[in-house]
Amino acid sequence: PCLGDDQWCVMAVFTEEEWQSLYMAMGTPEWGRDERFATLEARKTHEDELDPLVAAWTIRHTAGEAMRQLQAVGVAAGMVQSTCDVIDRDPQIRHRDYFPRREHPEIGWCNHYGWPIKLSKTKADIRTAPLFGEANEYVCKQLLGMSGEQFLGLQASGAFD
Repeated sequence: PCLGDDQWCVMAVFTEEEWQSLYMAMGTPEWGRDERFATLEARKTHEDELDPLVAAWTIRHTAGEAMRQLQAVGVAAGMVQSTCDVIDRDPQIRHRDYFPRREHPEIGWCNHYGWPIKLSKTKADIRTAPLFGEANEYVCKQLLGMSGEQFLGLQASGAFD
């Protein structure tokens, strides 16, 4: 657990080097030299005791701070992101414009899924979903070959309501 409401950082420590890096990043706490945590096997056996000790360090940092500090010393760590974190704050997602904002005529501004691939010479763009019945005239006249009178007759009869 990290500083803030429901904020988390995950980490993976398997090697002795990673354990020492984590231990140093946490400020070399006294408990880190305890025999219960001397090896990976011992740490796994005593993980119920170890977790709150590590959490006492992580809770003093935001998830992003904890992640960056641990990654900087070679510990595999990642911030657990909420949907808002991914859409609004993830630098890679923003750089790739993966959730572009578009204005929809009924619901206003909203995020959409962007194209997962980017082509060097062709810009792929997205648009909002059509409104219910928005393409009725096109479908009836262009695709089904109805006359304007036939279309207006259907419309007047309430066929599209």
